[in-house]
Amino acid sequence: MTGRILYLGGFWIIGDMTAKLVWNGKEYWFKGWFLFDKASHRTYLYDSSRDGGAGAPLQFSCMGIYQKEVAIMVASSVNPSPYNVKLQHQARINLMETDESFPLTKFKLSDNRANDGLQPTEFYFSGRFENGRIEMIGKPIEFWPKKWHTTKGTWWNSNGYRNWGRALIKWSGNLTINAMRS
Repeated sequence: MTGRILYLGGFWIIGDMTAKLVWNGKEYWFKGWFLFDKASHRTYLYDSSRDGGAGAPLQFSCMGIYQKEVAIMVASSVNPSPYNVKLQHQARINLMETDESFPLTKFKLSDNRANDGLQPTEFYFSGRFENGRIEMIGKPIEFWPKKWHTTKGTWWNSNGYRNWGRALIKWSGNLTINAMRS
């Protein structure tokens, strides 16, 4: 495996890569932009998560958005529980040709939660940073699993609902840097 690492985070390795996979005696070559997620997920408040309740108070989204000129990484967590716990909320925009990088600490990532109130049909990402702003809308191309399984009950709200899923999203919108580039 070879490549240029653009951004190394605590849980992500992101960048250009060429990789060889040998499987059943055959070689397969892959080249392009890759995002590797090395995340660990732990449930805390374990005693309260038994008997069908949910564990950690967490609503999170992690994603990479890429095209030839720009790579965007977003990690956003929200604490929906009654506990006052601060969670990860960061994003970074990398311009590939100029090696410029713009961190965002103030941004909004949301969705319309259209299907059954939890599985979205649109995503929204907007924010400002020192040199510009970003505003994008994402449309899901595919979900995994196809239909996100919804379960009733969390440790802080027995009538609350929770689910988990992934989406492959096509994003469109505007990235303005120094009010001259987009």
